[in-house]
Amino acid sequence: MLARWDSLRARTPRLFNGPILAFVGYDDSTRVVHARRDFYMRLACQDEHDPPEVMLLGVTGLLIAPGRDAVPRVMLGKRSRDVWACPGLWEFGPAGGLSAPGVFDRDAPATITGAAVLDHLLREIREETGIAEPPARATVECLTIDREGRGADIVIRAEYVAPPETLSRSDAPDSWEYDETRWLTLAELAVFTASHGDEMIAPTRAIARGLVGG
Repeated sequence: MLARWDSLRARTPRLFNGPILAFVGYDDSTRVVHARRDFYMRLACQDEHDPPEVMLLGVTGLLIAPGRDAVPRVMLGKRSRDVWACPGLWEFGPAGGLSAPGVFDRDAPATITGAAVLDHLLREIREETGIAEPPARATVECLTIDREGRGADIVIRAEYVAPPETLSRSDAPDSWEYDETRWLTLAELAVFTASHGDEMIAPTRAIARGLVGG
């Protein structure tokens, strides 16, 4: 595993073996997501298993804002070639793994609230898109499970009332994770999904088809 990690780090120097939350399962009756503390190296360097032994638990933003014509638009981001997972593919975003509290602290909390998940997403939005303005409304859209991509994501629909280009911006967004972003109407999203579906990560493709009814 250490040899694999060194090889990955040589190709993608930004990789960091930090603590992660690994997805364990979802209880539909209680609407609770179960996870365990783990480390990124075990996620990235694991042997091929079906299902995978380690799946990253993360959060994904479904950012929606009206254009100047008042027609709602949703943001897609093209993942940078510098990221380890799915480089060059389009996704709803931003997205990122949830922080694992107290990996070495026995007294660390055993639960993470929905508010904490939302706070994590808002940080991702500020850092990766530069949008500092909080959404007017944020609701859980769904939970996606992508075994091939070794991840499970809580998808939060974040709705803004102002056009994307007028939203307040942070001073120094860290936008390296996306080479390009686009705001598409649902009609444009339907066309994009039909013509470029193989260039989208599987969860985004599934959510897009649900949004456009295809």
